[in-house]
Amino acid sequence: IPTFNNNYAINTLAAAPGVEKGVATRNGADITAADATNMQTYYNNGWDSAVWGESGGEYNLPILKTLPAAIQNFAPITVPGPEEPEVPEGYTAVKTAEELQAMNGTNKYYVTTDINMDGVAWTPIATFSGVLDGGGHTISNLSISTGEKTAMFEELRGATVQNLIIKDAAVNSANSHAAVLAGHAAGGTKIQNCAVINANLTGNTWCGIVVGQLDSSSINGCVATGTGTSSGGSLGGMVGFNWFGSIENCYFNGSL
Repeated sequence: IPTFNNNYAINTLAAAPGVEKGVATRNGADITAADATNMQTYYNNGWDSAVWGESGGEYNLPILKTLPAAIQNFAPITVPGPEEPEVPEGYTAVKTAEELQAMNGTNKYYVTTDINMDGVAWTPIATFSGVLDGGGHTISNLSISTGEKTAMFEELRGATVQNLIIKDAAVNSANSHAAVLAGHAAGGTKIQNCAVINANLTGNTWCGIVVGQLDSSSINGCVATGTGTSSGGSLGGMVGFNWFGSIENCYFNGSL
């Protein structure tokens, strides 16, 4: 084990597992925080004042006098944070529950981070004809109990929803067309590469874990898991009622 002589450590620091705190030849002998900021502590124990000086500033710790001035003054170092995902041109970034709720019309949206909807009272978006790209991110704890068609979107018409994960959603409705993603998907809507995981759905009729009624639209490469109950029948794992729609390469596991 390498030996380091005449070292010090502030006694409130927590030692790493397996390291003996206060051993001078390893991680430094204990000193108080006040002593650590007093250069005389080090000079009294043999540190050379020609080599070591005070850094000044809030912490006033020892620093080599031969270091560049910028380092001696503890010039701040900028540590880059995690990079924001690149948003495709023409898309609006979505990173909060409020921004998710504000989606509308024919606009294009790109989810840039996971969004936890716990505690948010979701109002179903009436009609959406744009693009929602989840970017592989997860919307969790979505709770929906209002709307004529109780779902994240009451109606998708000519829309595209892709690369989105919805996890632990709860949908509770006495109406028809209850679903997690869309009550009604029509007009050539495309739902692709999406997952609805561990959903809990209660509705009347034409209810599905992903879509209530699929009408001349497609679902491709999607997964759904969860439980569903229907008081009026026509309940499905992917869709409750399929009217000239296409469902390909999909998987459901749960109880209905």
